[in-house]
Amino acid sequence: MKISIRVSSTVIYVLTHSEHKGNIGEIENLIKRICAQEFSFQNEKNPIDIRRASIPKEFIIDNLEALDGKRFINEPILFTPSMEIRVSKEETVFNKYADIFMSRVLKSFALLTENKINQNDFREQISSDLYSFIDQLIFNDSNTSQEILNYMIRQIQESFQMVLHSKNNLFNGNDIFIIAHYLLKRNDTLRFSVNVCEIRNLYKHLQKMVRQDTQALFQMLENNLDISLSEFDKLFILLTQLIGTVNQVESKKFSGLIVAHGYATASSISSVVNRMLKAHIYDSFDMPLDISTDEMIERIENYIKTNNYQEGLLVLVDMGSLHNIGKKLVQSTSSPIILVNNVSTEMALWGGSLLQQGVSMIEISEKMKESGKINCQIIYPERTKKKTIIISCSTGYGTALKLKEMFTRIVPKESSVYFIAQDFEKILQKGLELEVFKTNEVIGLIGTNNPHIDSLPFISIEDLFTDKDNRLLKLLETHTTKELAEVVNNEMIKNLSLNKIIDSLTILDSNKIITQIEPCLDSLERYLNRQLNNSQKLNLYVHISCMIERLMRGKKMDSFPKDGYFRENQEQLGSLISTAFRPIEQLYNISLPIEECYYIYNITQNLD
Repeated sequence: MKISIRVSSTVIYVLTHSEHKGNIGEIENLIKRICAQEFSFQNEKNPIDIRRASIPKEFIIDNLEALDGKRFINEPILFTPSMEIRVSKEETVFNKYADIFMSRVLKSFALLTENKINQNDFREQISSDLYSFIDQLIFNDSNTSQEILNYMIRQIQESFQMVLHSKNNLFNGNDIFIIAHYLLKRNDTLRFSVNVCEIRNLYKHLQKMVRQDTQALFQMLENNLDISLSEFDKLFILLTQLIGTVNQVESKKFSGLIVAHGYATASSISSVVNRMLKAHIYDSFDMPLDISTDEMIERIENYIKTNNYQEGLLVLVDMGSLHNIGKKLVQSTSSPIILVNNVSTEMALWGGSLLQQGVSMIEISEKMKESGKINCQIIYPERTKKKTIIISCSTGYGTALKLKEMFTRIVPKESSVYFIAQDFEKILQKGLELEVFKTNEVIGLIGTNNPHIDSLPFISIEDLFTDKDNRLLKLLETHTTKELAEVVNNEMIKNLSLNKIIDSLTILDSNKIITQIEPCLDSLERYLNRQLNNSQKLNLYVHISCMIERLMRGKKMDSFPKDGYFRENQEQLGSLISTAFRPIEQLYNISLPIEECYYIYNITQNLD
């Protein structure tokens, strides 16, 4: 049988620049082995492609220096010998798990296209399926060589650096680690049991969601690794970039970053800790062993500039003087940074757990210093503080964050005033001791309840509706130009109706939900034997709309204030409120837990 064979220049280079222990027969047998293997995998192709991945692992390990030294174009050479080839029909573990993984991904994509889940839910599901797929590949195959894995990681890091850094983007060490393991296990014989058209539709969707120059990245990976990426290879890489953007897409109060030397040290730790905490807490940078402190600081500075964390960043590093690092970073940050000279899974898990609980930067720093074993430093920004209006809601941080996003959309980009969401209970407890007051020039507060911070004006949501005293306009005129203040004020008037607020905060139909809540409020007034004022009713409309969506998603309140009277009369008051909102429970198939009843009760008692 005559079959043409196309051999890449990388393979030619390695075979001709490697040390061979035996005579000419050794290399002859090696070539036969490679050709036989690729024929079995590509038995429908002519010519057959022979690439770096075709060379046996043990041969690569013995000749890594030859691979590292390659500096040439990837132009293949065509051979046309005749030979008898032994065909192998071995089914790989990779094919089995890849098919299962793709089936799950397409099911999630179908739910997304049918509007049964949103983009964030889609990302979370993809993240879970992708990590499960990689786990199955890693833990069901003990033959992977660490030397080859390290080589793959180096080449992939170089590809990402060349493409993404040139575009002022950053890449995550977790992505490198996952892609390296995937490309080591993949093969050209993969066939799916799913519809190919569905895969292509998903690919087009991911290209729109991932904002990076993926085509340039694919080309660089093919060149550096001497491989030809299949449609599924490219799809898999896009999926890693999709889940890697979760942290950048969503505005977060806190963030974590692990910086360590080695090919996969930081990314391995962050991957494990994020999955144990079931949240994307940490990003990671895997640093070359010869990187300087200045280069490391530059990468951290770029990370700070491109990520949206509001109250602080926890950085775990494995090198350098914390004093020198902190001294240089102080000009780059607008929020506190804790630098910890300790990189370990245990340290990352402890710090990530504190971040997840919402513990402040100051408290985290104090806890670490109290342990007596951790060398850490907290630094505060020295650059000009931003004029900031704080948004807070007694119904929880989640509602405040959504209101903040609404105000940010309304205010023109050229405005010098920023909005930051804060937890109402924390403002009550700590007041001006919160980091947000130390790192920003806070000029006022907007929210559902007045936290009574001395010298700071408070504007309630109801005031924004009526604006009888033009309080927002006067506040903005004091800190911006009169023209800009009038533009913002006019946008507020156009956008601040109850319907628009509910539309901004939830996915529910505002007209329907307002109509459904109204009779429940009438019942609540009868049970309480008193009339609610306009401010209380407005707060209840907003809170209950968010509550319905929250309960439908199975999410709990993010805080639960203490109230002695309510706790003493919990059973009676809970029953009364639950009865008033029974129609809502039945309509949306939800049940009001006692925490939600408390918040409704708390709003009815607020007389501000």
